[in-house]
Amino acid sequence: MKKGIFVCVLAVLLLTLAACRQSTPEHTHTYGEWSVVTAPGCETAGEEKRTCACGEAETRPVAATGHTPGADLACSACGKAQYSEGLSYTENSDGTLTLAGLGSCTDTVLRVPATHEGKTVTAVADRAFEEQTALTGILLPDTVTTIGERAFYGCQGLVEMTLPASLTGISRTMFGSCRNLTSVTIPAGITTIQIEAFTRCDSLVNVYISDLSAWCAIEFLGFSSNPLARNGKLYVNGALVTDLVIPDGVTKILANAFYGCSSITSVTMPSGVTEIGNSAFYECEGITTVTFSDHITYIGASAFGGCGALSSVALPTSLEGIAAGAFSRCVALSSVTFREGITEIGARAFSDCKSLRSIELPEGIDEMDISLLTGCDALTAVLVPSSVRFIGVGVLSECPALTAVYYNGTAAKWSEMGFADKESFPTALVHYYSESAPTAAGSYWHYVDGVPTAW
Repeated sequence: MKKGIFVCVLAVLLLTLAACRQSTPEHTHTYGEWSVVTAPGCETAGEEKRTCACGEAETRPVAATGHTPGADLACSACGKAQYSEGLSYTENSDGTLTLAGLGSCTDTVLRVPATHEGKTVTAVADRAFEEQTALTGILLPDTVTTIGERAFYGCQGLVEMTLPASLTGISRTMFGSCRNLTSVTIPAGITTIQIEAFTRCDSLVNVYISDLSAWCAIEFLGFSSNPLARNGKLYVNGALVTDLVIPDGVTKILANAFYGCSSITSVTMPSGVTEIGNSAFYECEGITTVTFSDHITYIGASAFGGCGALSSVALPTSLEGIAAGAFSRCVALSSVTFREGITEIGARAFSDCKSLRSIELPEGIDEMDISLLTGCDALTAVLVPSSVRFIGVGVLSECPALTAVYYNGTAAKWSEMGFADKESFPTALVHYYSESAPTAAGSYWHYVDGVPTAW
């Protein structure tokens, strides 16, 4: 009896299993989730498997993942170097190579090798990738020491660029009209940036450097050579520069060095700085204070022109000359303190300083240059030192609030003053210095608590 029951049960189980293994309308495999048997690699395929409740299993191949390029041209997954293929090269006379252009390469991110067919890549040709709007990135090896003019001109898809550490100069219009370029990393070895290198780079706002001393020494050949020129922000070793402290060892801040930089709010110079170049801080609209070196001798043309937040300036005794437009359009500037020693103040040096109410020019200058204080709307009084022998055109034009010109000399000496255009000068407002109460006719002044005051 028991044997018969066992045979029946066994028969039922065998029939069920056979039915599951057959493709019949009454049964469909119920598979679980796919599981990894062999993980795919960058260049090798992998395999996955899933199993039915009945024990039946199936597998499928998994395609190779492909390489994931990192910033250093190596795959971030396996470390294998990845380079663009099909690029065009020309051989130089010394056996090195110049990257000439795209050739047959279709990559949108170019990864240029340090060597090609055993020869070192040292240069990028003029116009190599001009107007290649599909390019979104270009990674160059540190063997590249020269990049030609207009090499990346009009590459509208280019968003950021890191220049190779071996580069020493940036050519004319190299990045001209790269209108979507937002950031650039400049290596410490750069010594010269040619005119219009970054012209019409309208979106360029972030500039990354590693050596501030080297940056101060770059020869910028025109304002459009500086990537900061369009209200750019400067980063040193990744940190945004707000309180700019010029490093010890810097003796000159060259022309256009910080032209248009919007991130700087204050400037402090060590005692070694002796000269500030033309337009060095032009239109740095966030600067509110400047602490000058006590050995500075010269401030160049338009050095602080258009620094709209700069409110006061105290110039050191070491200073000898202030060039044309040095503080022009500093609309918040309300106080200027001179020390003895200055012998030259250039044309328009303080023009359009809308908040300046009074100014005492220093003894030692022999000329009030063209339009020196023109457009100073709030200016009520100016002290002219007795050393001045000549007054240029428009020195005090467009100063509607002006009520007094205090001349630190006698009426007789004033009569010897030379004028480029005497009729335009407000001679009726001139007061002559008198230490004691005057008895002669005319307008006179003296100091009261250190302030020029009319008798």
